[in-house]
Amino acid sequence: MIHPKRLLITGGAGYIGSHMLLAAKDKGYDLTVVDNLSTGHESNLVAGKFILGDLQDNRFVQDLFAKHSFDAVVHFAGLASVPESIQYPERYYLNNTCATFNLVQACLQHKVKHFLFSSSAAVYGHHPSGFVNESSPTHPMNPYGQSKLMAEQIIQDCAKAHGMSTAILRYFNVAGVDAACRVGPFSHKVTPLMKAVVETALRQRPFLEVYGEDYPTPDGTGVRDFIHINDLISAHLLALNYLFNENQSILLNCGYGCGFSVKQVVEATRLALQTPVPIQVAPARQGDCAQMVADPTLLKERLGWRPQFNQLELMIESTYRWEMAQCQSSHKEEAALI
Repeated sequence: MIHPKRLLITGGAGYIGSHMLLAAKDKGYDLTVVDNLSTGHESNLVAGKFILGDLQDNRFVQDLFAKHSFDAVVHFAGLASVPESIQYPERYYLNNTCATFNLVQACLQHKVKHFLFSSSAAVYGHHPSGFVNESSPTHPMNPYGQSKLMAEQIIQDCAKAHGMSTAILRYFNVAGVDAACRVGPFSHKVTPLMKAVVETALRQRPFLEVYGEDYPTPDGTGVRDFIHINDLISAHLLALNYLFNENQSILLNCGYGCGFSVKQVVEATRLALQTPVPIQVAPARQGDCAQMVADPTLLKERLGWRPQFNQLELMIESTYRWEMAQCQSSHKEEAALI
């Protein structure tokens, strides 16, 4: 009898991790989920055995690996707010770098040979062209990006020294939600742009703050490469297969290769939802770059990845359905308390 592969998924109560839980469950993986629920949400824990714990606590990590066996670790847990990382850099080096070191160390000690890491395009920093591939120089503009780059280095050095195969996926801007709204992005500290725009369209915000309109871009606002959560998760499943079958390490950009400005996202939302989206321009934020767009060639060539949801409208519409579902849920809860 062939037993299913055993995955440890960290940060499974978060936006991206919870979507991975759904996909990994459908693929038949045996799942253990760890989250400290500092930014995740319990209702996102839709599969696997849940263990509450903090990866910064090395005793917890060592105990976890002593009691459970894993074929691979998929590491989503971490903090992801650029402004907060500038204000409290120590939090980011603890959560994103030190916690990753604890995990990697446990993998080496317990002979876990495969490690998939959730990284970020923030490791690149500013590039004059605004387009980056995996060999582009890395010059993070903020502690968030630096904490991710340091974690990458730890993973790569340890993998090379000890024969562990690793997949490092550098995300661009993740958007959209599971079609059935089973999991999604809850409001907490970090609000992705697409969610904030839809919240504004639904009058949950009085206006959308647009940080800077004098960037060297066509309309002066920042340009980003948005990738639908479903396509991002499909890249993770392909990366896991690659690790198990090829036993080699890879580092890949996860984006579509085309960018949209903040104002273009606002206009697309207005058209899709047929409602105004008020904006208020604020000063550009420290640590933000003008444009960041992926070259996804290597992702397609190495993993055979083919995007299925690469339309801005799909991301907007699924985010809208999610927010409407949350509104209805809140109204039911309020009614039950009356």
